[in-house]
Amino acid sequence: ARTLTSRSLNSARMYFGNLREFLRFLYDEHLTAEDLSICIPKISGRKQRLAQVWTKDEIERLLNAVERGTAVGKRDYAVFMLASHLGLRTGDICNLKFDNIRWAECIISITQDKTGNLLELPFNEEVGSAIIDYLKNGRPQGDTSPFVFVRHTPPFGKVKNFWYPMQKYLQEANIKVSLEKPHGLHTLRFALATRMLDEEISLETISAVLGHESSASTQRYLRADINKLRECALNPDEVF
Repeated sequence: ARTLTSRSLNSARMYFGNLREFLRFLYDEHLTAEDLSICIPKISGRKQRLAQVWTKDEIERLLNAVERGTAVGKRDYAVFMLASHLGLRTGDICNLKFDNIRWAECIISITQDKTGNLLELPFNEEVGSAIIDYLKNGRPQGDTSPFVFVRHTPPFGKVKNFWYPMQKYLQEANIKVSLEKPHGLHTLRFALATRMLDEEISLETISAVLGHESSASTQRYLRADINKLRECALNPDEVF
């Protein structure tokens, strides 16, 4: 196992699987007294990586780095507000349509692209004002697309993702990024969850806001709850 640390996840899974099958064969043929295949660990198919966790100050710097005097800047600012304040997934932001915004109630109602479930979230005046500013003063007037956020250069139409704007504003805000961790727009959703954890908001409430099908899906955000993890830390002197 030590020699596989530098191999890819797929390679390690293949070697462990072959070893497991070989040991099971030996046991089935009565060549070993015990089934040693159960001792071989299983490797999950997906490598879990903690996302970049932004502080409140870093998110403010990121938002302030957006040039809100331009049409594209107004669009990006509204998008970043939705991601950082409501925790919407990138796909749901890209798929957001005019019909999804109930202005009289200040509610965004969408069918989530990932789960297919209905999600309704209230938005505050700050988020609403950012969207209105884009629609009135930034969005191309001749665009008849039903989607709220559109491209401003060819090919026109719905925006596909916001990876490059995110990297641009991170750099302009002089925010350090770990290349070993995900640092796209989705991390603003992660940051919202961790802030809610810091405020001791229940996991069930966080799960409802993020639109998870169950609170079990929200458990992975606990990995970034440093304060709670610190409470679980063992004293080395007591252990050894």
